[in-house]
Amino acid sequence: VDESKGVELEVTFSPTDNWQVYASYTSMDIKTTKATLPPIPNNADPIYQAAYVAAYHEAVRLILNAVPEGSAERLASLWTRYSIKEGALKDAWVGGGFNYVSPKAQRTANPTLFFDAYTTYDAVAGYDFKWGQARCSATLSAKNIGDKEYFPANQARGLPRRFVLALESRF
Repeated sequence: VDESKGVELEVTFSPTDNWQVYASYTSMDIKTTKATLPPIPNNADPIYQAAYVAAYHEAVRLILNAVPEGSAERLASLWTRYSIKEGALKDAWVGGGFNYVSPKAQRTANPTLFFDAYTTYDAVAGYDFKWGQARCSATLSAKNIGDKEYFPANQARGLPRRFVLALESRF
């Protein structure tokens, strides 16, 4: 059983009709408070039994009150989008921002093992248009611009820098 206490904040701000800013922040104290553990087996050798029991209780101590595997205690993001409303580039827009993840627990059984904190940066440019009756958009996104190596989970490596061209139609 995991329990957390914390705060989450989200703010959307539009300084002008064509500019939006979105920010979020999460901070939480998350811990494992209960665990289903196997029973301690009995062993005829009292020295082995005592060592096993000591190791078992040490493992329980490590698991309880540890940050659960894959959990980050702080997250933050800031994104903005600016839409061009007139002139030759009317209906084009640009945006960008970042995501921050604090150190993330790697293994519950080892409460001192964490992945490093990381920040990734993205940017996007797009154009909205109509094709017949359909509303359409074309976007070019640059993801993880800094080509940051990061690990979002155990045995998983974050995606490298990449570019995505997307054409979308809404009917």
